[in-house]
Amino acid sequence: MSTFPQTTLLILLISVVQSNVIEPGSVEQNLFFYQQQILTIHQLLKADCPDLDRFKRELTDDHLKSLNLELAKLTLNRLLQTLESCRSDASKSHPVMTSSATTPEARSMSAVTEKDATKTLSIAKDCQEHYENGSATSGVYLIDPPTNNSKPLYVWCDFFDDHGWTIVQKRFDGKVDFYQNWLHYKEGFGTITGEYWLGLDNIHALSQTNWKLNILVKAANGTTKSGTWPSFIIGSEEDNYRLNVSSVAYNGSLEEFGLSFHNLMAFSTKDRDNDGFYRSCAEECYGAWWYKSCTVSNLNGGYNISSRQGTYWSDLYPLIETVMRVSRN
Repeated sequence: MSTFPQTTLLILLISVVQSNVIEPGSVEQNLFFYQQQILTIHQLLKADCPDLDRFKRELTDDHLKSLNLELAKLTLNRLLQTLESCRSDASKSHPVMTSSATTPEARSMSAVTEKDATKTLSIAKDCQEHYENGSATSGVYLIDPPTNNSKPLYVWCDFFDDHGWTIVQKRFDGKVDFYQNWLHYKEGFGTITGEYWLGLDNIHALSQTNWKLNILVKAANGTTKSGTWPSFIIGSEEDNYRLNVSSVAYNGSLEEFGLSFHNLMAFSTKDRDNDGFYRSCAEECYGAWWYKSCTVSNLNGGYNISSRQGTYWSDLYPLIETVMRVSRN
């Protein structure tokens, strides 16, 4: 799959803004989509267009909440056109810089910001294809999974170990509340340049072929561990996004049992109890996960909390950084 020229893609995105392509869906769902795109493009403008003073300040939640759907569409349209113009001017005098990939243990999420990453609006089916097309600097990229029936989406791509990894979950500062309901976990939440959950529908779409999973965690005491599972599949919503992970040929320092214990379990949230236990593990553990009477890992639990309701992996807690990322084998 070849990449789109930036101008062509921007025209495509603007046409999306001006149409009803993301229907069906509620007004609230569609507004959330535009709010996330506005946040992402605003971050790209801050990083790639530093001479535009009006984009140097932060975009606040209050400002986003003040937008209705039509105004959000117009705002995104203007931002895309401004970014296209700015990048067109910059490309005439500044070459694109890239940096070498790093190991997952060495790359702290808190150290990876929009300022040190190459941003691109080219499109690929996943981060692995971006890597195959020559991308080498971790950052925000646009993907369109071939098995996904919805819109293209922005993700954070990490490049290391000769792979492009699509991040499906990342946490590093506790600014995003992960105690969310089923709909939010289904569709995704957070911001791509900050903490986020990509969405179970999107993770399902990404994991339907030959995919592997890498998890990186860092505890408050500085201990950092990671592990890679060579086979990773998430079922559809009809099967409650059931986890299917293989531990054969597992590799890493992270306790493998922390995920294999949950193999073949359905996903549970505070309002959708699928754990088969006599009480709600999602409520008890203040999170959402593939719970099983209840859990030995809780990456979507409360941030930096030293209790059963915190974020932990086996006996490693509290966790202050977590990353879940997938790539094609």
